[in-house]
Amino acid sequence: MQTSALGPIDTPRFEFLSYPPPPGERRVGMEGMEELAVSVEPESGDRLADEAARLRSRFPLRPAKIQGPFLPEDTLRRDRLFRRLESNEGRRLLYIVAEAGFGKTTLIADFLRHSQIRTFWYRLDEDDTDGLVFLRYVVASCQAVDPRLLARTAALLAESTLEPASVEAVSQTLLGELGTLGDVPSALVLDDFHMVESVPAIGALVERVLD
Repeated sequence: MQTSALGPIDTPRFEFLSYPPPPGERRVGMEGMEELAVSVEPESGDRLADEAARLRSRFPLRPAKIQGPFLPEDTLRRDRLFRRLESNEGRRLLYIVAEAGFGKTTLIADFLRHSQIRTFWYRLDEDDTDGLVFLRYVVASCQAVDPRLLARTAALLAESTLEPASVEAVSQTLLGELGTLGDVPSALVLDDFHMVESVPAIGALVERVLD
């Protein structure tokens, strides 16, 4: 998967996909990319959220996949890497790269809890085998923070459990709703993204979200 993102921290090959920049008012970022956030209408968002909640039980999700790690208060703060992350918060995409056991997950979780960034967490594993599974968990990670987010996409996924919706239809709906994430600085963490490197459909969806 080719991208013009910031080079990885510490090692030359990437294994972990982290987060896009915080959405906000229209601006030109470090890569010259313009961003524009659009607020969701509260009445519409609440109604769709209620409908999505009613339908959500029709497809099971594993809650642990959308929960960030528990960090003790005395977690060692890695100030040098914090400064690297802080200096690049305006990037659309960051990779956190190191061998297993070097503390990638702890680093990003600790950095985000000290920041003002709203965090959506999604831990990938071998069960993430296709695009629809990926989309369901992306939506669930956002709704775990605010049930009103991506409500149209959630409703489409829920209504289609007996006859699955196409990845294209769901992804188009999700892309159309990204602007409704609002003006709150936000990050989507894709923890253990290397677990799905062999799933082309998921890589293609990540590319589309970044674009």
